[in-house]
Amino acid sequence: MVIKRIVFSEGADERILNAASIISKQRIAKVILLGDIDKILGKIDKMSLDFNVSIIDPKKSENFLSYAEELIKLRKKHKLSFKDACRLLQNPEYFACMMLHSGDCDSVLSGAVVGTPEFLRAAFQIIKPKKGISKASAAVFIKLKDKNFLFSDISAQINPNAEELAEIAMLSAGTFEKFMKKKAKVAMLSFSTHDKNNEFADKMRKAAAIAKRKNPRLIIDGEVQVDAALVKEVSERKGSILNGEANVLIFPDINSGNISYKLVERLANAQATGMLIQGLKKSINVLSRGCNVKDIVDLARLAVK
Repeated sequence: MVIKRIVFSEGADERILNAASIISKQRIAKVILLGDIDKILGKIDKMSLDFNVSIIDPKKSENFLSYAEELIKLRKKHKLSFKDACRLLQNPEYFACMMLHSGDCDSVLSGAVVGTPEFLRAAFQIIKPKKGISKASAAVFIKLKDKNFLFSDISAQINPNAEELAEIAMLSAGTFEKFMKKKAKVAMLSFSTHDKNNEFADKMRKAAAIAKRKNPRLIIDGEVQVDAALVKEVSERKGSILNGEANVLIFPDINSGNISYKLVERLANAQATGMLIQGLKKSINVLSRGCNVKDIVDLARLAVK
């Protein structure tokens, strides 16, 4: 079996280094760290870590100039200059995404230090959506006791419309089934269940209808409240086809999605794994700045599947 290559753009972070040691020793992936080589080696020595790792300083890489030329081609419509391309590539997030674009790695993980918008800005400029996909979206797996859920979109699309939400729902169902090997049951969440006529509920209802029309085999309901999606008795009372068994939760906007997953993670002590960026041609994955070593290792496992 070919072991895939993961690039960590924040190579000097101690959580990344501890996780990289585990990832390497367990042969989850080949690890590539970006950053100042002496600084990273010094930290590895200080932390008494011993593992096989490649370290690349973007500013000194032999691929720097070729990446710059390719980045100019990718950003042709924006008339990116060679000077600006070189400036961008000194940013490890841009360099990592160019490695991925060029086939020099199989996945990129970032976000433990830089903010999610900064990383996604680089990713979306370089890694394009798959054919037939209009926009990428962000999903996170939530494990609560013995149940697994997927929450989306929690970080990429700020206020998607009905068509975009339908696409998010279909992508998310595919993500859940790929990793969980279980049938997805999708809830288009709102503050009402089949009984409100206003722009907020209508958006989720329309999104569910669009997704169902495009994929008739998809199990989906909306608009639906969280309790109707997750509790059998409430689901029956409110007339949801989900029977309280929803495992893919689609939120109407980034506010509700991001707040909800962090509430569940912190207050219910649930395990959150992700963010996985759905719909791109290559594997982009986002860490939270609040992540720990286990979070990084768990996301790395998903990233190379």
